[in-house]
Amino acid sequence: MTEDFVAGRRCDTTTPAIGAAVTELVEECSPDLGGRVLVLPDAHYPFHPSTGAVTNPDTVEMLVETLTSRGADVTLCLPETPWVDGTDCTTYLGYDAIVDRTGVETLALGDAPTVERRVHIDDRTVDVEVPEALEADPLVVVPTLRTDPDRSLVATLVTTAMGAYGVSEADLTPDEVVAATAVCDPAFTLLDGTYTYTGAPHRSRFLVAGTDAPAVDRAAATLVGKTPADIPYLAPFGLGREPVDGFDLEELAASLPNEEPAPDMSDSGGPAAMGYRLYARVTGDLVPPQFMGEEDG
Repeated sequence: MTEDFVAGRRCDTTTPAIGAAVTELVEECSPDLGGRVLVLPDAHYPFHPSTGAVTNPDTVEMLVETLTSRGADVTLCLPETPWVDGTDCTTYLGYDAIVDRTGVETLALGDAPTVERRVHIDDRTVDVEVPEALEADPLVVVPTLRTDPDRSLVATLVTTAMGAYGVSEADLTPDEVVAATAVCDPAFTLLDGTYTYTGAPHRSRFLVAGTDAPAVDRAAATLVGKTPADIPYLAPFGLGREPVDGFDLEELAASLPNEEPAPDMSDSGGPAAMGYRLYARVTGDLVPPQFMGEEDG
């Protein structure tokens, strides 16, 4: 297996189907992850997973169970988020229930000890401060596949940077994304495409995995109708198109909406406003219940 080997599986969105696909991908292309392993999902927005705006918690749970069965001591990273105080966002997404069912340990990244590092990118120097654990322990990133007005691709590298810095993708520069990836250096990526947001929510029914995070994101770029050259933070890692063993990228990309964001999206609340609209479209509710006061139930 080459370092940039990327594999994919089509799967339904039922838990057994996701579990079977996750197990196959871990067995096919995951490195030997012994000892403590950190699992970092895209869990920054408190919106239903069917919007594609966050990682499907079912995918995360199946991955935790699979890694645990292979002898890993898994810790679930709860990323800090600017949209909800503390780690409440992960509670809204159901991660408390995953902890109860699997017994997995958790790490609140916003409260974790940090380290300062300096990263050289071409002729530039970037100083970063990241949670120490993200550098010290093997990191498995579980992004969703999505786009938004601020980023033409949000996948492995941006999810890593959001977890490292505790900010949204809108607040990240390309150099910060590159620096966070260099310091945290994900050991394995499981890209969750069970539900996606590429201009519109979609039940896309696929997973992609690999040990080289930029390689997975180069494949993801094709899925959202871009080339790697269109993604500024991919340039330092190489811009070759990435094949996926298991399905045809172009065929899958053609089945995704890949619509351009609404012209006024950035001026009408950014990701939060997008999330409200997605939630309303999927559920029929006007406002996500977690944004109503506790007295409102």
